[in-house]
Amino acid sequence: MPNAGEEPGSHEEAKETVRAEGLIGVQISIPSHGLRVHGSLKSISRGGVQVTTPLAVPIRCPLRISIAGCRPVVGEALYCLKRAMLYQVGMVFSSRQKPSITLGDMATIDTLEPPFVTGRGSILDIGSSSVSILCKTAIAPEERVRLESSGWVLFGVVQDMVATSMVSRCLEVHLQAAFPAESSHRAALAVMPSTAETGNPEVNEKEQ
Repeated sequence: MPNAGEEPGSHEEAKETVRAEGLIGVQISIPSHGLRVHGSLKSISRGGVQVTTPLAVPIRCPLRISIAGCRPVVGEALYCLKRAMLYQVGMVFSSRQKPSITLGDMATIDTLEPPFVTGRGSILDIGSSSVSILCKTAIAPEERVRLESSGWVLFGVVQDMVATSMVSRCLEVHLQAAFPAESSHRAALAVMPSTAETGNPEVNEKEQ
């Protein structure tokens, strides 16, 4: 229950803020300037990332990009534009990662917009730009998602959802980027409250 004097809904908003930080939080380190900036992931591709930050980020200088739960990668900022109270920063990676995912391995999938939905399933197939997951979680096409499996974190967009039985679905995800995972991140994220695990308590109990 909310504490005395707490605004209605503020507790849920706080939980969503914590959840978002664990999924799309970004830290940018610029050693040459002794600067560290925190931001939020807005979009991502194999070659780079767009982040919103409260502070300006120097362009055309080496920096380290740490997306929540992923090992840091090296890159540089191509632009930094002021947008109202925030800055929109576009950065490119100095190298591209090729994930090594084992078919049949368990995977965790999270949506990247509130209400945050978390599901679990198994990898059916993976190619250079797509992955298929068998799970019980309903995630609509066009939803941005984050997958974690086999020690990798993958970002992508759901392209299709096909029901395979009364409770199972096959999610087809277009991959946008991949990073080696921090081994401790999923354990820490697991204790964070999720606004909607699957939207079906019976399904959640079966998955655990």
